[in-house]
Amino acid sequence: MTKKEAIEEFVERNFSGLPLDWVQAVSEAKGAEIYAWPMWGTMWIVDEYTGTRFMEHSRRMVGEADEIDLDSIEDKKERKEVKTAIDDLKKESVAWGGVAILEQYVDEEMAGADCILDKNGATTAAYIYEIDGTYVMGVHGAGWNFYDGLWDMLYDLLGYEWHEAEQLPEQPASDGSIAV
Repeated sequence: MTKKEAIEEFVERNFSGLPLDWVQAVSEAKGAEIYAWPMWGTMWIVDEYTGTRFMEHSRRMVGEADEIDLDSIEDKKERKEVKTAIDDLKKESVAWGGVAILEQYVDEEMAGADCILDKNGATTAAYIYEIDGTYVMGVHGAGWNFYDGLWDMLYDLLGYEWHEAEQLPEQPASDGSIAV
């Protein structure tokens, strides 16, 4: 099976879609805290293993840069870059690089939600919630192909290797022999 087929199988096995209104009604009935729900109501219930792993690889988003908890950033270099970007923002001299750094922590619409990080620690468009012992995942946004740029990132994050190693076709070498 190719990686693309494996990712499609991963989605088919692990994600059970449900309407946002249902999730909201359940959480309100259980007295759960108010969540920042993903736009467009794209949500899925995920199994305990997947939900737990996503929670382990998530970051709580904030609404404004000054709400970022610098002490929670373990990597010293990243902590320094985030602090510099916050300071530059306060001075109104933040560069595009600083904006990109802050976007990994700040999302006004999703403040308080746990954003799922990819295997390299960068934010994705996916968020994970635990509601009364059930893990619910949502995707922020619509109108794009979730298979290319989200499901593949989550498949890699979980360390799945359901696919066969994709072989490169043999190419003729400059001397006419076959190079692999």
